[in-house]
Amino acid sequence: MKMIRLTALVLISLSFCGTSISQNLVTTNKVQGDSISIKWLPSDFNQLKLISNGATISRVESKKEVDLSTINFTNAKTWTITPTKERYDAIDESTIEGQKHKVLLEPVFDGTTNAEAENFSFGTALIENIVHPSFQHILGNILVDKDFPKNKSFVYKIEVKGIGPAFVFIDSKKPTQFSAIDDLSLNLDEKKTVDIEWAAKKYEKECFGYDIEHSVDKITEGTYLTDNPFLPFTSDSEIKGTKTKYRDLPEPGHFHYYRIHGRDMFGNQALISEWKKIYVPLLIAASVKIDTLYADKTDRIIAGSIQSFGKKSNINSVSLMRSSKRDGSYKTIESIDFNDSTVKFSLQEPITGDHYYYKIVLTNKDDSVSSSPRYLFTLDQVPPSPPFDLSGNIDSNGVVKLNWASPLDKDIKGYKVFRANTLSEEFIEKTEVLITGNQFTDTVPLNNLTSEIYYKVQAVDLNYNQSFKSKALLLLKPDTIAPIPVVINNVIIQDTVLNIQWTNSDSKDLKKNILIRTHSGKTDTLVHWTNDISSFIDSTISPGNQYDYTILTFDKSLNSSNSRNFSKYYEPGYRKPIPNFKATVDMKNKFVRLTWPAPKDEVFSYQINRGKGDEKPIHLKTIKDGSILTFEDKSVRINTKYSYTLKYINQEGIHSIPAKIEVIYQ
Repeated sequence: MKMIRLTALVLISLSFCGTSISQNLVTTNKVQGDSISIKWLPSDFNQLKLISNGATISRVESKKEVDLSTINFTNAKTWTITPTKERYDAIDESTIEGQKHKVLLEPVFDGTTNAEAENFSFGTALIENIVHPSFQHILGNILVDKDFPKNKSFVYKIEVKGIGPAFVFIDSKKPTQFSAIDDLSLNLDEKKTVDIEWAAKKYEKECFGYDIEHSVDKITEGTYLTDNPFLPFTSDSEIKGTKTKYRDLPEPGHFHYYRIHGRDMFGNQALISEWKKIYVPLLIAASVKIDTLYADKTDRIIAGSIQSFGKKSNINSVSLMRSSKRDGSYKTIESIDFNDSTVKFSLQEPITGDHYYYKIVLTNKDDSVSSSPRYLFTLDQVPPSPPFDLSGNIDSNGVVKLNWASPLDKDIKGYKVFRANTLSEEFIEKTEVLITGNQFTDTVPLNNLTSEIYYKVQAVDLNYNQSFKSKALLLLKPDTIAPIPVVINNVIIQDTVLNIQWTNSDSKDLKKNILIRTHSGKTDTLVHWTNDISSFIDSTISPGNQYDYTILTFDKSLNSSNSRNFSKYYEPGYRKPIPNFKATVDMKNKFVRLTWPAPKDEVFSYQINRGKGDEKPIHLKTIKDGSILTFEDKSVRINTKYSYTLKYINQEGIHSIPAKIEVIYQ
C-alpha cells in the first residue's frame, strides 16, 4: 500500500536527522535558545496505542554521550504525560481540524480488527503528527523542556509502558541549525503551468513537509497554495527526477511570487527560501483567418473571421499587416479594438500595380496570433522611377564595378546596364538578363587612347515597365601614379592659435588636399582645398597638448599621397580665463556668491581677489580643493561696489588669465 511506503519513508528520514531508536521507538529532538523539544514516535499501530497510554520522561545532567542505559536516573527531574484519551475526549469537533484529529485517533480507542485499516490509521496519524504541531500535543508524544540549566548537557529517558526505554543526549550549548533552501527555481511550460522545483532530498534530514507561499504582482506574505503541508513523495507511476516538483496553474497576465518553508519534525516552519518571481503571459485563445481579399479600382478590401477557443479569447486589438514578400517583414497598416468575431479593413492605393501579402493579427499585451498570409496584386502600367546615385570605379586590370540606389517603387523586378565611350554616341546594353541586385561588374580595355567611359542604368518593374535611364556616370580609366605630396614647412605658435604653413603639390591632375590633425588618439579633418591656400589657422587647440598634422593629397583617379607628419607641442605658459564666472547678491543671508564651471585642467588651487570701488583687487581667498566651484563672500557692506577676479593654478603650476566681474551689494 502507498500509505505503508510513506510511513516507511518517514521513519527512514527520521533515522538521519538527530534521532535515536530503541526497541523500535523513534525519537527526534530540537534545541533552541529557551527550550529543548523531544519527540518519540511509534513504528507500528500497536506502538501508537501504547504511546496513547502516556509516558514518563526523566532528565539528568551528563557531560558526554556514553552508554546511556547505565546512567542513574534516581534524582532525575521527571515529567508525566497523561493518556491521550483525556485530550481526545476534549477535542472541539466544531472545527475541521478537530474533526480530522478525532477521525485519526478513533481507531486507537474504538478498536479495529482490519489490518489494512490499522496500517492506514497508523500511517496517516504518523504523518499528521509530524507536520501539524497541534496533533502531537493531543497524542502526547512530545516534551518541551523550558526549565533547564543553561549551557549544560543532559540525557533524557523516555519510558512508554510496553516499549523499552529510549535515551536522548542533548547539548544545550549547541542549538539546532537549519539550512536555507537555496535551490528553488521556477519554470514555465507550454501550458503556462509553473513548475516549482527544489531538491527536497537535500533537506530530508531536517524537514518532512513544505508550505508553498504564493503572491500575485507584489510580495504579500501569509498566502499558501495548500491548507496542509506538501509532502514530497511520488507514486510508482510518476517520472522520478533529481528535484521535487510542485505544479501551480496561476492566473495569466500577472507576475507571480513563490517561496517555500520546510517544516521540521515538530511541524514548525524552520527552513525558508528566498522569494522567486516569474511572469505568466496572457495567451490569446483564438484563431483568425482571411476570408475575403479583393481590389475594386483603388480600394483594397480585406475581411476575416475570428474563432475563440474558450469563454475568454483575451484579444485586445486586431491589426492588418502587409509585406512585399511572403516571409518578409510585415508592417502594421491599421489597428482597431476587438469587439466582434468578424473584421473588415478597407484601404486605398493612389495607383494600381501594388502587390502585397496581407495578414490579420490578434494581439494583447503578451501574445499575438496571426492568420496565414494572403497575396493580392493589381496590374501595373506606370513605369518606375530611374535608379539614382550611380557610382563605380575601374581597377588596374580594367574591371569595372558599378553600384546604384534603387528607386522608391516597390515593384522593381531588376535593372539593365548600358555603356558608351562618349556622351554623343548610342549607349549599348551590357546586361544579357535583368540584374536583381544593385551592383554590376564589367570589363573595359585599357590599351586604347580613350581615358573616359560612361554608364547608365535602367529599372524594370514586375510588369516590365521600363524607367528612363539614370544620369550618365563618367569613369576614368586607371591612373596608378600617386600625386606629388604637399610639404608642411612649419607650424608656428601665434598666441592662442597654431599657424600651419605648407608648399602645395605640383601635380597636374590634382583633385583635392585634406589637412588632418591627430590629438590624443582622435583624428579631425580641418580643411579641404586644391592649390588656392598655403596656410591654415588652427584655433581649436588647448594649451599643454601635442598636435600632429598631416596633409593627404588626391588626384582625379583618387590616388593619394601623404605629407610627412609635423608635430607641435602647444604650451603658451598660461591658460584661458574661466568662462561664465558669475556673482549674485543674497541680501537675505548677507553675502555675495561667486560661481564658476570646472576647467578641463586638473586644478591645484583657485585664487580669488577682491577690490572695493575703483581700488585694485587684493587677495581674498585661496581654495585648494579643485572640486569646489563656489565661494560666499560674507565680509561685504551695503551699497558698495566690488570687483572680483578668479584664476586657477593647475598641477603643473601654470596660471590661467584672471576672469573678472563687478557687482554692487545692495
